[in-house]
Amino acid sequence: MAVVGIFLAAAAACSSSAKQSAPTTTRPAGGATTSSVPNDTSLGRGVTATQINVGVMMIDFSCIESLVDSVEPDQQRAFQVYFDDINAKGGINGRKVVPVFKSYCPINLATELTACTSLTDDNRVFAVIGTFYDPNGNAQLCFAKEHRTIIVGSPLTQALIDRGPPGFMLTTDITSERRLRVITALLKSEGTLGGKKVAVVDIAADHARVKSVVTPALRDLGVQRGADATLTIAGSDTTAALTQLDSFVEHWKSDGT
Repeated sequence: MAVVGIFLAAAAACSSSAKQSAPTTTRPAGGATTSSVPNDTSLGRGVTATQINVGVMMIDFSCIESLVDSVEPDQQRAFQVYFDDINAKGGINGRKVVPVFKSYCPINLATELTACTSLTDDNRVFAVIGTFYDPNGNAQLCFAKEHRTIIVGSPLTQALIDRGPPGFMLTTDITSERRLRVITALLKSEGTLGGKKVAVVDIAADHARVKSVVTPALRDLGVQRGADATLTIAGSDTTAALTQLDSFVEHWKSDGT
């Protein structure tokens, strides 16, 4: 609901900007007449006089059903409830919102990039909302940076937002960096980690962010540090990662982490 709400605000702002008045004429002190530069009144990509095309990204849970504890079979129907309600109340400035749904498999990131190309080049949507999963950020940047298409969804990190053009990546959630600051502040105020040895588990795609965000936060807490673990995960095969984790667990047991 919040995702749709932010999209509505963005779309309304873009629509209202297209209604600016014609160029004004001013007369400077010297008496000569000059015209101000007009605003661009053309409609954006995916916007016509009667409708706004919006992409909706959804995870295909059928491809990861054996790897997760729960699935979400009614994603499209849930999104459609909100679109139907918006349109029943006049749409956005009289324009009907037309969703284009795309599902992708999160263990095959190429499908997310394919969805990006399809929504931007083929369906020519104005904006894209929903769930974006690509630890490397390539899919999110495909929309925002390569195709200059607004995305509103989660998860997004501050580091990823900083890599894209300003204002093109929005989220209804707080970024993971800010969430970590909130959590560490609570841990510090409650003394939860006092006298304990703490290690960090991550995957290769997140390692740089862990070093820049998590490690300094733990240092500020003044906790004793155990050996950190970076796991290797390739596709849906987690065998190697589980073997690595077992080894780290034994190490943590022996050194009191």
